[in-house]
Amino acid sequence: MTNKETLDLCESLGIGVKSHSSSIIEAQADRVRRKAEREGLIRDQQPEEPAKAAKKA
Repeated sequence: MTNKETLDLCESLGIGVKSHSSSIIEAQADRVRRKAEREGLIRDQQPEEPAKAAKKA
């Protein structure tokens, strides 16, 4: 889920947030998660790309 999708979900649920990193209580987080699942916004976690090794000179 993108940061914008998260903000939009919070707004639609009446949860006042200013950014994707705003603090919310656990009950609000549960409501956002449930709505995201219903709307199909949950995606499989993307694997992190391995750090590229520095080239030797």
